[in-house]
Amino acid sequence: MKHFTSVTCSILLSILLAGNLNAAVRVFMAGEGEESTAPPTGNTSLIMAPGTTARVGIWMEDTSGTPTFGGYQILIRWESIPEPGATGLVDYVNVVHNRCAFFEDPLAPYALCNPADPSACGGNPVECGVSPSGSFLIDLSRPDWVFDGITNVTVAYNETDAVDVNQSGFGGIGAPFLGGSTPIAGGLFYFAEFEIAASGDAIGEHVLHFVPAGAAPSGGAFLSMGNGQELAASYQSLTIQVQPVCGDNLLHGSEACDPPDGVFCDNNCALFPVVHRVFMSTDSGLQDAPATGETDVWVAQGGSTRVSLWLNASVPAQELNFYQIIMPWTLAPQLGASGVVGYRDTPNPGGSVFVDQTRADYAFANMADNPPVYHETPGLGFGVIGQLAGLFDGVTLVGDRYLGEFIIEASADASGDHQLSFVPIGGVPVGGTSIGSPGATQYSVDEFQDLTVSVSTQCGNVPAAGIHVCGDLDPSDGIRDSACAASTCNPGTLICESDPVAFADLGGPFGDCATDGFANVHDSNLALLCFASQSSCSDISQDAGGPFGDCEPDGFCNIHDANHALAAFSNESLCTCPPAAGPAPEASHSVVDNVTIEAQVDRREARPGDRVAVRVFMDAGVRSLQSYQLEQVVSGGTQGRLELVEIEVEPRRDAVFARRPGVFDAYNLVEGRMLAGLMAGGVQTSSNGYLATFVYEVSKDAAGTFVVDLGGSSESGAQTFLVASWREEIAWTSNSERVTIESPAKNRK
Repeated sequence: MKHFTSVTCSILLSILLAGNLNAAVRVFMAGEGEESTAPPTGNTSLIMAPGTTARVGIWMEDTSGTPTFGGYQILIRWESIPEPGATGLVDYVNVVHNRCAFFEDPLAPYALCNPADPSACGGNPVECGVSPSGSFLIDLSRPDWVFDGITNVTVAYNETDAVDVNQSGFGGIGAPFLGGSTPIAGGLFYFAEFEIAASGDAIGEHVLHFVPAGAAPSGGAFLSMGNGQELAASYQSLTIQVQPVCGDNLLHGSEACDPPDGVFCDNNCALFPVVHRVFMSTDSGLQDAPATGETDVWVAQGGSTRVSLWLNASVPAQELNFYQIIMPWTLAPQLGASGVVGYRDTPNPGGSVFVDQTRADYAFANMADNPPVYHETPGLGFGVIGQLAGLFDGVTLVGDRYLGEFIIEASADASGDHQLSFVPIGGVPVGGTSIGSPGATQYSVDEFQDLTVSVSTQCGNVPAAGIHVCGDLDPSDGIRDSACAASTCNPGTLICESDPVAFADLGGPFGDCATDGFANVHDSNLALLCFASQSSCSDISQDAGGPFGDCEPDGFCNIHDANHALAAFSNESLCTCPPAAGPAPEASHSVVDNVTIEAQVDRREARPGDRVAVRVFMDAGVRSLQSYQLEQVVSGGTQGRLELVEIEVEPRRDAVFARRPGVFDAYNLVEGRMLAGLMAGGVQTSSNGYLATFVYEVSKDAAGTFVVDLGGSSESGAQTFLVASWREEIAWTSNSERVTIESPAKNRK
């Protein structure tokens, strides 16, 4: 089937006449970035792995220059020709795009376009549509394009996928409008680009040829001088070498690693079973923890910090059955250090060492394991034992896996660096630290990394090396120490100064970070600014309390903090700060309704460059809705991204707060969250009430099926909330929506 994307193409290069034979001109194909090293004669080459795709450029090199260049018609055979011994297929990638079909302005958009936007193709919406040009593309925006800077240029695309391979080809035309010409200087010039794909069973050499001039389809490949004469050139075929070899630095087939290194990857590109390292870090500092040597944390004088224990398997550690982690009670002061830094043996009877078995990154998550065993020998050592329920059970781990946590604290006179080391195997107490596989076999661990704790007096609004955040000292865990104290960093002394505040007094009027003694609309606005990552105040200081009236800060600035401020302003809050009488109540709230949050995608199949809208509704009406917060998470896909580009509440009649006065909202594209609410009271809603719209853009390299999820349920810990009143929750469950990125294969009927 033959396609052209421009009606003007019949004018171009339609007559092939004998003309000036310029042996100094060659046309060739090369992999991305390899055009400058392509050999001047013979075949060019490209290396691929089975089951992969590669982008190929088409280039012209003119060593002497051409006074009249009238354009080019490029056609390439659809399939490569396998050399003797080669197997599988290497052929053209026939991906369909929305693309502008015709350009008079070379600076106009050249690739994907939106048919709903007439400006995308020179004001003519007809010119933007589904183009049959596949992956073949002439990128008019490139400065090295042969017609860069030339106006009135015609571009056309051709695909002929015939049953007879000798009649099949793909390509395109680039030429001045209506048969014009232009002089070009000598040099290397870009013509076009396309993609090829190697099948999973491909191996050996496959050769891709230009269609000879005068051959089918469409007269083959040739260059024009613009006066009815051919510009002679040599055309170099491309040899594609498909190399499924262990050691080529590419993963393919059954390979688990590549190249072999004798440590993690064996000579067959299979993984050695190994635990790479065991180390300590705060949760927030996990990504920055060095892969070898000491890790580090910072703590304020007289403060504390929570430290987590981690096992890292950079390749899968097979059949882990147990771990025993033991550390000394007091850290070793380094040169110049003073005071004491050590383990905190409160607040629990078993001390501060603890294993959160509900964490998704827990080493034994979703496995039947015994309850953790905690150990304390005051003044000597502390630690934890974790083990699967069966002696001969095992779990395969990869990446950073959580083992437990504990708190270390610094005395008021502490300073300098203090070091915490793992007690070695066989050490005191209780035999030290060990990692084991089923049957109590010891695992070899590459490195147990020491932890350096630096005690600092310097403070700031953002945590950094040697800097602690005021209001988050005891422990330093990202959660405000007290809702009843405003702690700020004195810019002169760099020491934290703390003052008592009223509950939910997060700052002053109109964004001022200094508290003013009142909880009012300004504090609600500060919480919303913090939620949207637009506040200049410390995030710690904007955490008024927890969800649904919980008086204890929870580490987030969100809809609940805005509601705390409004409830305190209205004298509805039960949370108080001294000198008000009575202690703050324990968190308690009621669930007054139950609904399903339904995500509805406007298209379940999309192409790279498309925009996809997911609208969110409540399936049932509720007696009262005061506010809501939605958090979306995108997962899945085999490559590329489904990127969130916009969040909005559309002006719809079915919106839950439609035509209601006093509506506030806030949006955070970075975190993928939004919230909205009423300044006072709640509203009864009808079924299928509209909440918000999340808009995504499909990246150009996206493939596979992506999942948009709102959290599953109100029991999942997701930052999605439906609030009836500040102490009343609407329980919810949610569905997931799937978006599949189309990449249709070539029809080979």
